[in-house]
Amino acid sequence: SRDWAARRRAFGRRLADLPGPALMLARLDALVAGLEGLSERAAALSDAATAPRRESMSLKLRAADAAYEAAELAVRLRGPRGYETAASQRARGEVPVPAERWLRDARGLRVLEGSEDVLRAVLARGKETR
Repeated sequence: SRDWAARRRAFGRRLADLPGPALMLARLDALVAGLEGLSERAAALSDAATAPRRESMSLKLRAADAAYEAAELAVRLRGPRGYETAASQRARGEVPVPAERWLRDARGLRVLEGSEDVLRAVLARGKETR
């Protein structure tokens, strides 16, 4: 997304220099940093034989939400090209960026291992499960 925003021009300026896209890029940076931290914590829990299920569920929910938001921002930054498949981009001679697939895949993360609504309901009950 940073590369795209640095190369793409709109209104005579680099996309990255416009206020809206610049804020989106900053949000993407924050999401990526947060996902890295979530991944490290999830890996540590996975290594621990007695990982609290409640914390694992919370991490899964937060990571899925962040991944979807990041993918959605990447699609929005690319405008109409964000919805174009990599195969279509390749056919037009562009470097393929599968942003539309990222969005689909990230949406899937929100339903794998139980829908987010079910996980939220379990968490709302406030009981520790293993």
